[in-house]
Amino acid sequence: MFSLKHASITGAFYLLMVVVIFGPTATIGTVLLFIEKNKLEIKHTKFQEDTAKIIASAMQQPLYDFTPQVDLPLIDYMVKDERILAIRVYDFENMPFSNYSSAGTTIDTRNTIHRDVIFDKRVIGRIEVDFSDDTHAQFFQIFGITLLILVVPLAVTSVIFLKFIRYKIINPIHYLEKHAGKIARNELDEPIGMPRNDEFGKLSKSFEIMRQTLKKQLLTLDKRVQEKTRALKVANQSLIDRNDELEKAKITAEEAEKAKSEFLANMSHEIRTPMNAIIGMSHLALKTGLSFKQRDYVNKIDAAANSLLGLINDILDFSKIEAGKLDIEAVKFDIDDVMAAAADVTTVKTSEKGLEMLVHISANVPRYLIGDPLRLRQILVNLADNAYKFTEQGEIELSCTLERQMKDKAVIRFSVRDTGIGMTLEQQNSLFHAFSQADSSFTRKYGGTGLGLTISKHLAELMGGGIGAQSEYGKGSTFFFTALLKIDNEQGMRKQVTADDDLHRKKVLVIDDNEAARRIFQSYLENMGFRVETADSGMSGLEMLEMTTKADPFEIVLLDWKMPVMDGMETCRRILCMEALTPMPKIIMATAYGRAEAQNQVRKTGLDGFVTKPVTQSTLYDSIMTVYGRNETSKNRRIDDYLAKAKAIHGARILLAEDNEINQQIALEILRSSGLAVDVANNGKEAVEAVKAQKYNLVLMDIQMPILNGIQATAMIREFKTADELPIVAMTAHAMTGDREKSLAAGMQDHVTKPIDPKELFRSLMHWIPAVNPKRPGEFHPEKPPKMPKEESLADFPSRLPGLDIDDGLRRIGGNRELYIKLLLKLRRTYADAAADIRNLIENGQTEDVQRLAHSLKGVAGNLGATRLQSACSAVEMCLKEKSTLDDKILKRFTHEIATIQNGLKTIKPDNIFLS
Repeated sequence: MFSLKHASITGAFYLLMVVVIFGPTATIGTVLLFIEKNKLEIKHTKFQEDTAKIIASAMQQPLYDFTPQVDLPLIDYMVKDERILAIRVYDFENMPFSNYSSAGTTIDTRNTIHRDVIFDKRVIGRIEVDFSDDTHAQFFQIFGITLLILVVPLAVTSVIFLKFIRYKIINPIHYLEKHAGKIARNELDEPIGMPRNDEFGKLSKSFEIMRQTLKKQLLTLDKRVQEKTRALKVANQSLIDRNDELEKAKITAEEAEKAKSEFLANMSHEIRTPMNAIIGMSHLALKTGLSFKQRDYVNKIDAAANSLLGLINDILDFSKIEAGKLDIEAVKFDIDDVMAAAADVTTVKTSEKGLEMLVHISANVPRYLIGDPLRLRQILVNLADNAYKFTEQGEIELSCTLERQMKDKAVIRFSVRDTGIGMTLEQQNSLFHAFSQADSSFTRKYGGTGLGLTISKHLAELMGGGIGAQSEYGKGSTFFFTALLKIDNEQGMRKQVTADDDLHRKKVLVIDDNEAARRIFQSYLENMGFRVETADSGMSGLEMLEMTTKADPFEIVLLDWKMPVMDGMETCRRILCMEALTPMPKIIMATAYGRAEAQNQVRKTGLDGFVTKPVTQSTLYDSIMTVYGRNETSKNRRIDDYLAKAKAIHGARILLAEDNEINQQIALEILRSSGLAVDVANNGKEAVEAVKAQKYNLVLMDIQMPILNGIQATAMIREFKTADELPIVAMTAHAMTGDREKSLAAGMQDHVTKPIDPKELFRSLMHWIPAVNPKRPGEFHPEKPPKMPKEESLADFPSRLPGLDIDDGLRRIGGNRELYIKLLLKLRRTYADAAADIRNLIENGQTEDVQRLAHSLKGVAGNLGATRLQSACSAVEMCLKEKSTLDDKILKRFTHEIATIQNGLKTIKPDNIFLS
């Protein structure tokens, strides 16, 4: 589109000429032509009207006399006029009367005029006169003359004007434009000169001065550029030399970092091996008959070994943090379990000092969260150990509160409060720095490297939170940290008494000299649905019991063991001697002693029950339920609920296709103890042959097996068995999105994931196996549950094992503790060299075998509650599926997790656990 703003000067002048000269001239000429045309048309019309009128008058007499051949000179004269082409006369009856025409006329353009012939006021005929329409020809003659008169002089004038404009304006502008372009391109050698005295001449002189100035400046600039270039070359060479030095330093640093990592890993392994021997042997030695002095020595050896092991762990974690290789997992966990586990670790130490260990979890904290429970516990233990070191008397309280909640996420605040020596503001400023403490003078007395707080800070930040401390010198400290955690969709209520329970709103008396402990007990009990009153000493508690009325008596007394003046045992004896108390309240003792010592005291003093400190709402609830004889009932109800429903399919025959021996044992125990007949196939090929030879109600098919995998075996079975004839349920550790669809597409009817959840397994069995008639006696007998070991034998089994969630593992095998221990021992035996096996298989290029081993161990780990090992196996499996090589980081993680499990399982002594 044309734009005047961007047009050239020449174009602008042309446009100006058109607008100023041609425009008005053309307008005036057009107006004059139209005026002349109108005049011509008016003149022609008047001639035609007058001529028709004269002819009509001349024809009056001939028409009246009816003499058509009469000669009329006027008519002859008119016909000779070239403008009149023809005259036609008609009588009163409209019949042709006479006709006159111009001889030799060839004009086709005609204009006819009609007139009536009137004589004596009466129409006696009419005439038609054809006129030639030559006005256009006359108009074009006039137009041509006008154009010749106007345009020719105008064209000559325009040419003269344009030549003047080009010479005077356009040519100088082009000249200056050309030289301006040369200046812009730094072509400054050609001088600029216009021998003129007008404005363009002055402008050209200014251009010339500018050219000369620029040329001088460029010469100067060139010299400077050359000087700078030489300087830059020198600097660049120096920078190259410096980069070479930095690269060498980087390689040296990387080699040093690698050497440090390898050294730490090797030293960790080398140190842990004798450390495990020292700790293990110390533990065994403490179980033998030792003198007091020997026991003291061994206890100190054990404490020092555990302290050294903790120091090694801190150094390794700090090394991982420096390398950016410390990972945070996301698994489902129970916040109550995390708090209890952290408190249990520290309680062993606090009991030696006589410190009170307290745990408080706010009621609004979601119970089930998704995050890294081991790292949360690590921070809590670090902070609790720190509090223990600087607290000589009083208490340490671990608390957990909900800071804020956003849809499916929550910010949880964890706090560790102590009544220790506290810190000054200057000491607080040096916290959370590596290898530093609040005061270096403390080191010799309290020990430590200062790494624990630094590691805790980094872990809290990795979990989306932060860490801090509040303290006053001489009055104790409170360390706190926050973590952003996901909230699990399935939220179970914390244990409480329902409104329709006869225990609801029962009156409880809490007797404890510690104010914080009373506050926590009261909070827990009120959350459960009890009414609570508190007393700060044994004597105060006795007075409150004496004052109670029979109409509203105290029905439960919860008292602390260690209290000044009158301890818990003495208070208990006096309560039992109060004959006026009817009914006698249930007495529960809160003690930091071990389970065995507490049981002995219960038998000796007549206590109804006990709860071991540190106390959580869950453990306190279980203790109260035990006192009222409800613990076994409620527990069995949860475990055996699916077994009751499974009675409808008792006697059904199932084929279990599973290649892993431990997974076989778990599934067999669950299925056979529920009244089902089970055959085992060790691979897909055996499964196909078994289905051909035996009739089954259902097949439980593992996906990843040798010879024939589950998908291939299912395809072969479906060639001769339809889904209606034989349902097949996938039972596999493949639990990723789309795995269920793959199983169904292969011809299976359902998909149950490992680790095996008995409820999910039996839900699927109940859905796909039609109710069968119970077998007649003698035809089928469910296997009897194995004989359980005695309580004193099971006491040697550790309550916690590294890397294992024992409660989850027991739940998955129906609570059979003996079977669980057997499976752990089989895991220890079967996968003792799993890490080395994987390395060897990778070196030999047997990636499929590595996947199969990882997949198999993943299912075993999930069934036994080893969630971190299960996650590590899954990472190995997925890595090999996505690419043919295994990342070193993933392999190291797997090696660490399997080593953690195996080291923990080494502490289990089967000879001490199971009866012969």
